[in-house]
Amino acid sequence: MSPEDALLNEHQRRHIETTLQLLGESLRELAALPAPRGREAMWRRIAGDIAMAEAAVVRIADGFGLETVRSADPLQRVGSIAAAWSADLADLSAARLRRYGHVHPELAAVLDPAVVDLRQRLLAIAKAVRGEGDSC
Repeated sequence: MSPEDALLNEHQRRHIETTLQLLGESLRELAALPAPRGREAMWRRIAGDIAMAEAAVVRIADGFGLETVRSADPLQRVGSIAAAWSADLADLSAARLRRYGHVHPELAAVLDPAVVDLRQRLLAIAKAVRGEGDSC
């Protein structure tokens, strides 16, 4: 057990591991894309950046003893994606959109309840996959 292992509870470990696994998968998919015609030099630089980001994902995961490759279990994949998107959707609240500019005064009343509902549905999926509750 590394010293970093003691820094996280089980839920934190699962969240970080899932996020890093999904990010690593996305980075590998990006790295496999063909270079855009006429932009090969730019693509080589970007591919290098993608490789460095993937290496950073591995360093973080290794530091906490986390897996960087997800299980092939489709239920686990569904749960992982639902949980990760649920966390990301928190950034869609009207209050957090202020960083992108002026927010209409009526936006929170329209957007926030819909985002909360979507997050709850995604969390229900993740919990169902873990056997913790009913699905939505």
